[in-house]
Amino acid sequence: MLLFAVLLWLIDEKGWQGWTFIFRVFGLNPLASYALSGLIIKTFFLIKIEDQNIYSWFYSNVFQSIFGNYLGSFLQALTYTMFIWFFAWLLYRRNTVIKL
Repeated sequence: MLLFAVLLWLIDEKGWQGWTFIFRVFGLNPLASYALSGLIIKTFFLIKIEDQNIYSWFYSNVFQSIFGNYLGSFLQALTYTMFIWFFAWLLYRRNTVIKL
């Protein structure tokens, strides 16, 4: 709660909003980002390469083999998140908000 209070003070009271752009992009279309992430993961698990789904194949052949277990797992998750962020950024740039 202390961190939350400090962030509220910095962002709302002091006006330090330049570094919050990445969060504003996600915050404008959270439902679209969430739906896209589920769709991509389900698609990744359906595509097979060498008796593995493509999600596991990317982890073992790209991220784990280059960066190891922990850093590779982190970088795979970060890459996946940045892909979703890029989609949200495209919507943000067009000023498109998807609502129910």
